[in-house]
Amino acid sequence: MAFVLADRVKETCNSPGTGAVTLLGAVFGFASFDVIGAGNNTYYAIVDQLGTNWEVGIGLFSSGPSTLVRQTVLSNSAGTTSFINFASGVQDVFVTYPSERAVFLNPTDTPTYTNGQLLIGDSSTGLLEKATLTAGTNISITNGNGSITISSSGGGGPSSSIIANMVYGI
Repeated sequence: MAFVLADRVKETCNSPGTGAVTLLGAVFGFASFDVIGAGNNTYYAIVDQLGTNWEVGIGLFSSGPSTLVRQTVLSNSAGTTSFINFASGVQDVFVTYPSERAVFLNPTDTPTYTNGQLLIGDSSTGLLEKATLTAGTNISITNGNGSITISSSGGGGPSSSIIANMVYGI
């Protein structure tokens, strides 16, 4: 099982209640959930066509018949993490990228780095923070443009060198 995202995936369904969604086929101009692949998870949104109910979550796609099993609600129109009861009418079901899971830089902030800085995950905030490597006993660090060389020497053993090439991008 993999987690798959795809662009322009949109189908309709009819009154799924709070359970699995039986998909009725792709909306004109869009792909069907088949591109996600049977047995794979994806982010989804379900929206009433004529109402105000909506739900965003994580679901499991299965084929034969095409079904989206709603597993985890991330947000919804009720302001809870419970499944919305879509009791009547037609709903749109599509792949989305929820804001709760989005990774982005504030477009007004221009990140500045110095040679040798790394981005390190901070589990208490869920953010990436800038960090700089610091040399220790018998360790030297050479910061280059897009690379860091870490070398050890002394201590009675052979010296070794590790080169870490960094890839920058958003």
